Amino acid sequence: MTVMYLIPFEMPAAFAYAMGIISVFFVSAAVEKGDIPRKIFLSVTIYLLNWIAGGIVNIPWSVISRLTIMNPGISMRPSTYASFCPMR
Repeated sequence: MTVMYLIPFEMPAAFAYAMGIISVFFVSAAVEKGDIPRKIFLSVTIYLLNWIAGGIVNIPWSVISRLTIMNPGISMRPSTYASFCPMR
């Protein structure tokens, strides 16, 4: 998160995740010097699992958003947005 704090511009999520995984690799390589191929494999595996999980979650999210937020019959009523507002 320190790396992301220093970058003031917007970027795609895939690039941000890649920067995070690269920083994880460098930190793990600095902590333990040996077995660099294993660290590369683990970094790539973490990135790919994150990518696959994002793709799997996107399917039900698009169905739910079409039924609720993106539904033209529902979006015409302003009282509907009260259910999406965070309550404190």
